[in-house]
Amino acid sequence: MKENKSTQANDIINKKGLDAQEIEEAERQAEIRRQASNYTYPKTQELRDKVEWFRDQKFGLMVHWGLYNILGIKESWPLVDRPWTKWQFKPGTTNREVKEMYAQLHKGFLPLRFDPDEWADLAYDAGFRYLCFTTKHHDGFCLWDTKTTDYKVTGSEVPYRDNKNADITKVLFDSFRKKGMGISLYFSRGDFSCPYYWEEGYAMQDGAERVPSYDPDQKPEKWRKFQEFVFAQLKELVTDYGKIDALWYDGGCDGLKLGVPEMTEELRKIQPDMLGVLRGGVGVCEDIITPELVFPDSYIDVPWEVCTVMSKPETECALPKGALPHTSFGYTFDIDYMTAKEVAHMLLDVVAKGGNLALNIAPQPDGRLPGRAVEELWVLSDWMKIFAPAIHSTREAAPYRTGKFAYTRSKDSKKINVFYLYDDNETRAEEYKIPFKFSATKITDMRTKAELKFEQNIDKLKVHLPKELAGTVGDIADCFVIEVE
Repeated sequence: MKENKSTQANDIINKKGLDAQEIEEAERQAEIRRQASNYTYPKTQELRDKVEWFRDQKFGLMVHWGLYNILGIKESWPLVDRPWTKWQFKPGTTNREVKEMYAQLHKGFLPLRFDPDEWADLAYDAGFRYLCFTTKHHDGFCLWDTKTTDYKVTGSEVPYRDNKNADITKVLFDSFRKKGMGISLYFSRGDFSCPYYWEEGYAMQDGAERVPSYDPDQKPEKWRKFQEFVFAQLKELVTDYGKIDALWYDGGCDGLKLGVPEMTEELRKIQPDMLGVLRGGVGVCEDIITPELVFPDSYIDVPWEVCTVMSKPETECALPKGALPHTSFGYTFDIDYMTAKEVAHMLLDVVAKGGNLALNIAPQPDGRLPGRAVEELWVLSDWMKIFAPAIHSTREAAPYRTGKFAYTRSKDSKKINVFYLYDDNETRAEEYKIPFKFSATKITDMRTKAELKFEQNIDKLKVHLPKELAGTVGDIADCFVIEVE
């Protein structure tokens, strides 16, 4: 398949003069459209209503927390034998050496400065309205007090096991719910620590892959045991950990072969309006489509959520042209973070195109969120105090995103919010020409609440700022609230 894609890409390059990066981006955009074309709305009204609830939230805090954060390495993937999984290790480090390091990490898990209420307060003020949390990543280390394995935060060899916050999943979920935020429960379909997934001894061998170490069709009894193991874990989480708004099943193995749709239906007997997010489910048990690190280039008319990282991707000097920079959802030492402006602009772009943004921030080994990220979230909080009403519980409005304008509308369609996104050090103009085809009756500046003068022709609004605003420096974005007939 890779050779075919490469051949196709070369053909397009030869014909159109495009470079590899453009080809790769085109392929990613095509994949998003393919997923959208396969989307099927849930059958029950209860779940359809929950999809609309999800679309109201707009902004989710994704948190990848696991043993990998102790070393500051890519999440779980160093256990898989691929060159790109070892890029944070010294050149020449062998697969076995990496795995021997990883096998000791749970004995050093001690996040003594973790404060779930502090996380929830910060997240709510910054405009996040739900949490997507890695209860278990592919390595199989469980961040809840499961009865299915000792490889968990409360395990016998984990020094944090007796801490009051040791059941990290429970205390986080409780803290976020107290702020009125939703819970999206991330759960890895694969489990590298389970002998029914990776058979005993397989993990230390060279050549380990993310998929099961055997063909499930050749060993159906072992595969059945793995299915039972997975379902037992999910049932614990859905039964004992409060209201779950969505089950977010990440990759590792074929979710359909694993039986995720059937498991979800059983779990809905406990939580009937729980969304299923089977990534790559091709329309099956995929109530929300979830592109990763790829932003649609235009509006998508089905429920979607893009997940990305607040940390800025690491790059290597010798990256080939068109290659993506290295990105880790886990905590990485000595890395910078997006500014509040970059986050807000990204959020506005996503929301204007009809989606949600799940922004990942990974905690430090001591359990605190990284200081640089927190500083920017404080700045974002100040901006959100003014502009959140034009983001949360809104819907899309044509022309969605054009130039430096991003559009949302109230759900009753009586108001259209038009954001203008500022460049660094850009001053406010005396007037703005806004692409607009609806009939405006009144325009208000959201920041100052001042009513603005305007003129309208067939497809544009000319909006005048008060003299005291024109020429001042814009911070992140301003919003014109336009009442329409």
